[in-house]
Amino acid sequence: MLRHCVKFMLVLCCAFQLKAAPIQAGDVLEVSLADLRPTQAVISHDQVNYKLASYRTNSKKLLEDFCEMSGWGKKVEFSTESSLLRPDSYQCLGKEKGKKQKKSEMNTVVLGPDNQLYLTDGHHGFSALYDYVGKELKVSVLVTEVFNQPQHQTSGNRHDFFAVLVAQGLSWPKDANGEALSAEQWPQQLGRAALHNDPYRGAAYFLQGGVWKKPKPALPFVEFYWADYLRQQPELAFTGYKSAAALLQWLERIHAHLLSLKATTSISHGFTAAELGWTGKADYQRLDQLLCAADKPGRLGLSLQMRGMALSCG
Repeated sequence: MLRHCVKFMLVLCCAFQLKAAPIQAGDVLEVSLADLRPTQAVISHDQVNYKLASYRTNSKKLLEDFCEMSGWGKKVEFSTESSLLRPDSYQCLGKEKGKKQKKSEMNTVVLGPDNQLYLTDGHHGFSALYDYVGKELKVSVLVTEVFNQPQHQTSGNRHDFFAVLVAQGLSWPKDANGEALSAEQWPQQLGRAALHNDPYRGAAYFLQGGVWKKPKPALPFVEFYWADYLRQQPELAFTGYKSAAALLQWLERIHAHLLSLKATTSISHGFTAAELGWTGKADYQRLDQLLCAADKPGRLGLSLQMRGMALSCG
């Protein structure tokens, strides 16, 4: 009898120890990419393709990006046999040296009323990892808000939850054509297969740093605001992925159009050009190096090569 009582107490004790503590805002979690739900339905495939191309030619870049997204900085120790799926095959030196994890560098999530984790930042970076490494990859994320409390457990809470995310600027609720999405239309996974391509979002990405720069403090979805505006200009209609030269000409037209704006021009969602980082400064050198930088593919060139498009440099 005593033996059974002791056994029962040990089982009960272990059960209490194994019970996970409730997730709270400020927690850092390690989860697989498959466990994350997107809060936007579109990304720039060209931006992700550029990342993938750089990873193919530079394995150190892949590990550096991963360590940085994990909050440990870019310094990494690795070998030619290192793999993100084998954490013991590389070292994020910031972590190994006992440095404090930088939460400001980490991608963020919220815990939904359905106890799912919803990614609110980092869709491009994590989609690149999803497509290059796989959905089973474990990543570190920062919880910024929790929505699974009793007051959120109401009928129709999914719609209410998404409405709150949009109102708080934590979600982009439009498709690749700029049309509004319902809660049922939101994708269930990361990666280019699930998140549709917005070429105008890609245009904003490749022109960023010249004719416009990211405003400070950071403004969520600033590239999407620019994309919304560009999509509405008939003379800037996307010409498709016919050739590298044609795509560059399209970006040159966008660049010229942006130069013609004024600081007070209304762009999107009540923001002016100046508020979205417009500089009004030409950046022809950046344009010239998008396809080819010297005799090597530039950022856009690498991205287009991932699509199988022909490119001649040098």
